[in-house]
Parts: sequence; structure tokens; C-alpha cells
Amino acid sequence: MTKRIRFYLPGFGVQAIATLLEDRAPATCRMVWELLEKVMEAPVHHGTETGPELWFFIPNRPDLPYEHCTVFPAPGDVVVYHRLPGIVASNEEVSDIGIYYDRGGKNLIASLGWIPCNVFATVTENLAALACAARDVPPSGKERIIVSRAME
Repeated sequence: MTKRIRFYLPGFGVQAIATLLEDRAPATCRMVWELLEKVMEAPVHHGTETGPELWFFIPNRPDLPYEHCTVFPAPGDVVVYHRLPGIVASNEEVSDIGIYYDRGGKNLIASLGWIPCNVFATVTENLAALACAARDVPPSGKERIIVSRAME
């Protein structure tokens, strides 16, 4: 059975479905699937340095291996990446999930340079509607995202 996850932006009434790439990023898919045993709700941010991306924090996963990596995500790519100490106010290493909705994505953090990310899923349903809503999401995290396993 193909595993899929659901991203829902309640402030916009928009949802998108992504299919996990278990054959290319098995450890990352396993981690995300376990994380979503319970529905997750988090502040969502619009990328500032990374381009057309929505992102939200997840619990830190420093032991996650690099797999199916890129620094130039394509439209529809769903990624996990780590931010190193100094990027966030707490000065701790943190992880986040990014959803790239258009061309021009890049994992370039000006103060650190290129940061590889694990591409673990692809948005397979409703990318266009997600992209329309995403353009109005502020970088501040004032909007919310609800993430869950997508059940048939």
C-alpha cells in the first residue's frame, strides 16, 4: 500500500496530498510516518531565503541519514532538513519539513551556505491550489498547518 500524507491549511480551506517515496528515502519516510501517528498541527512559515516553500518545525532528528538529497527542490517536493545552531533563537539544532510549491526553490541559508535536504515525498494532488494559498502565507508563522496520514 502506498503511504500518503495530507497537508491542510485551515486558514485557506486548502489541502494537498503527498505520496511518500519509500524506495528513495526509507529512513525519512519511516520517521515522518511515525511522527504522524497523531495528527500534527504547527505554525507554518513561508520561505524567505529558500523561495517558494512552506515550512514548519518538527522534533529534531539529528540521527537521520542523508538520503535522496538535493539543494534545488522541484515543485511538489516535500523535504526534511536540519538547521544548525545559530539559525534559530534557541541556538539549538532543529529539523523542519518543507513543501516546495513552485520553481526556483533552493536550500541556501545566507549565513551558512547550501544545506542539503532529504526529498521524501511528492505532492500528487492539489499542488496548484496549495501554490495559490501558499503565496499568501506570511513568513511569520501566523498561519497554521495540519498534517496527517492520508487515509483512503
